[in-house]
Amino acid sequence: MFCPKCGEKLKDGMVVCEKCGSIVPQPAGPESKAGSGLGVAALVLSILGFLTGFLLIGMVLDVVAIVLAVLVFRKAKKTSTKTGMALAGTIVAGVSLVLCLILFLPGLLDDPAGDLYKEAKGYYNDGSYTLAITTANEVLDEYPGTRAADKAEDLIEKCEAALPAALRSDMETALEAEDWDQAVSLGQELLEKYPDSPEVGQIDGLMEQAQAGQTAAEEEERFQESNEALQEAYEDEDWEAVLENARTVINFKPDSPEAAAAEPMRQEAKKYFEGVMVASYAYEDWFRMRDNAAILKRYFPEDESAAEMYDTADDKIMELGAQAVSTFRTKYDQVQGITWYYPSSAPEYVNTRSAVYPYIGKYDSGKLYMRMKFSYTGDRWVFFDNVIVSIDGSNHTLPKDAGDYRSDNGGGDVYEALDISVEGGNIDNYGEAVRLMMPLIAFSDQTIVRFQGDRQYDLTVSQADKDGIMDILYGYEYMDRNR
Repeated sequence: MFCPKCGEKLKDGMVVCEKCGSIVPQPAGPESKAGSGLGVAALVLSILGFLTGFLLIGMVLDVVAIVLAVLVFRKAKKTSTKTGMALAGTIVAGVSLVLCLILFLPGLLDDPAGDLYKEAKGYYNDGSYTLAITTANEVLDEYPGTRAADKAEDLIEKCEAALPAALRSDMETALEAEDWDQAVSLGQELLEKYPDSPEVGQIDGLMEQAQAGQTAAEEEERFQESNEALQEAYEDEDWEAVLENARTVINFKPDSPEAAAAEPMRQEAKKYFEGVMVASYAYEDWFRMRDNAAILKRYFPEDESAAEMYDTADDKIMELGAQAVSTFRTKYDQVQGITWYYPSSAPEYVNTRSAVYPYIGKYDSGKLYMRMKFSYTGDRWVFFDNVIVSIDGSNHTLPKDAGDYRSDNGGGDVYEALDISVEGGNIDNYGEAVRLMMPLIAFSDQTIVRFQGDRQYDLTVSQADKDGIMDILYGYEYMDRNR
């Protein structure tokens, strides 16, 4: 080996040239094959770790890659070992680890059982023992066997021990705030859940106070609602509602300004019903007279005249009912065990004439029901869809499906009828409406029944049919009273 500067031949192992004093560079030793292999392995594992990091196993591969790279770096200090592969593996593994930590560290550190327990403990610290028990039970149900579940059991015991006193304290607070409903609810909870606790024996007076306050509050609310309803009813001239609400206002607070204002309204409503009752007597509308007398009896039980008028009307209805029953045409259906009662004015056969009439069915058992029939007969079909009942110009429409529709023909005539249950049977809204129409038709100046369909036919209800309606109404009352 020669000095690179002066060319002097040097002995093996010389580091400094004796002639010129220059440092002689030493030849590199052989590269460590083991270090080179570890670097390759580190790079490969780091790449695999990067690719599989989403499976969590990638983190393990990244750690192994970094460990191998460290071994390479340490070996490089002692031997001539290339570290490029190890450095690249370290960089890739490091990036992969950072990404994995970003993705999975929150989940690894998350403790849902512990968080839920902390929530329960927070409720306990705030004195919300019921919420604390509920939340602690969620810990037991969702995370059994965990440390948080063990702590939740202890917390429930503490809450159960503290809850009776807390309920009593909350009840006292509610009473001070005059929150009567809350006070009663807390007292009931204490009685039901902790009947053996010492606090139960201390709340008898509190419960009486709470319930008395609750009753007073409810009565005050009802009083105010009734007073408002009274004003509205008076403005609308709904006189029965006036009597009902005036009675409530006066009974609750007889010495109040509201009661003083209610009394004149009450008297005005009374005069209205007395006037209707007198007019009904003049027109011999005994049902209306009895109904209005019943209202006066209910709201003015001390008024003997109302009771007398009621009895007069009721006696007259029974008298007329007995007379009407004696005139009814009857027909017995042996198969169904029903006797049919028809007013004497009703046509005997369906094709005799168009008519409007009610009739009564009486089972052998004594059960009664009443129906109303609107029938058309003629030489041409109407195929009606609706029956329009015009009572002194006020129209009421009954669709074809409001009752039983029947049709027939024979001898050159056709027949169509709508038959509706109005009393004692399976009555719907249409049946109730027709029942209310019946006395209106009977006392009307003119009622026209229009059968409206492909064609139309108008029937003016005769006085005989009007009388027949009243006969059935009287007769039904009499039969119902004496069955």
